[in-house]
Amino acid sequence: MSRTRPATVTRAPSAQASSSAPVPDAEPYRVTSEFYDLLHRSRYRRKAQRELASLARSARAGILEVGAGTGIVTEVLAESTSVPVHAVEPSRPMRAVLLSRWAGSTPMRRHVRVYPEPVQELRPIEPVDLMVCVNFVDALPPPTRDRLWSTARAMLRPGGLLVVDRTGPAPVRPTTLSTVDVGDTRYEVSVVASPIAGSRCLRWTFHYRVTAPGGAAREEFESFDLWPVDEAELRAEVSSAGLTAGPERPGLLVFRR
Repeated sequence: MSRTRPATVTRAPSAQASSSAPVPDAEPYRVTSEFYDLLHRSRYRRKAQRELASLARSARAGILEVGAGTGIVTEVLAESTSVPVHAVEPSRPMRAVLLSRWAGSTPMRRHVRVYPEPVQELRPIEPVDLMVCVNFVDALPPPTRDRLWSTARAMLRPGGLLVVDRTGPAPVRPTTLSTVDVGDTRYEVSVVASPIAGSRCLRWTFHYRVTAPGGAAREEFESFDLWPVDEAELRAEVSSAGLTAGPERPGLLVFRR
């Protein structure tokens, strides 16, 4: 699971510089893509198997995944279905990992088609009966979210489902997300969300730390500006686009075309 390209992405070059105003990074996910699978794959894959695999098995026409990231969820969808899976990922660094996973996975090579453009610019595809948006929606400002819901209505077959994952509270204090040991080297990631004055946005700053034997450390930072949206607001937006509430599922908000 992955957030798609946020509207503003910034990077602090070192721990010493992280307290100063971060500078914009012209290539979002340049930092994150290196560490994403190592630190998140096991947890996100289990979550996708638990929450999405059965929906994928029920698909009869096609699946559209928006914000496919490195393809962790994409692979689970491909393993669980016999229909085409359309994976949309505009970020070049994340898409590079996605295509590497595609090259080594028979189910992905059989079912998955990868698209580099944002979903709103996607060339016409056959209507699908499942649209998946996970770790993604809060990366979009409200006007772009509205276009996403309109796109969902246009791309889903009648009766098709849109699924959006539920998000937890923002980490207002530095919070460790994952720690992985590879041989004698430790990789870890923490995150903190800070308000931006005069805006609903929160700036999520991810701190990646690699610790080698003897205590030598390498640190990288990457920040994303996100637009938190509560469930009531999201339901109202999707309803305004012409979709209705679908069957309740743990961890997911489900809407029907």
